[in-house]
Amino acid sequence: STGNLNGIEAVLSKAFAMHPQLDELFLLSDGDFQRSLPNGGGQDVPWTDLRQLTQSLQEENIGSARLRLLCFYPPQDAIPQLRAWASENGNGQLQIRPVSSTPNP
Repeated sequence: STGNLNGIEAVLSKAFAMHPQLDELFLLSDGDFQRSLPNGGGQDVPWTDLRQLTQSLQEENIGSARLRLLCFYPPQDAIPQLRAWASENGNGQLQIRPVSSTPNP
């Protein structure tokens, strides 16, 4: 349900809701996306959930919004997912400053 979205999922939903023909979306992040749980605590947002949500938002958008990601110290294991996510969305771009050497736990 979209009413309970928070974290990156809420950010994306609100960004796409700002304009029916969103051309570009700039996102600054550490590339490690979290969400809160209804009963407290948090969890990583699964890449499949994030990609499905973005695809759904793109389908509602007039045209395709280009996703431009600027990630600071992303986990090494997230980089391929970040690249794929950007590429799937308007042939977007990923910039990394600098790359972290520690994997995401």
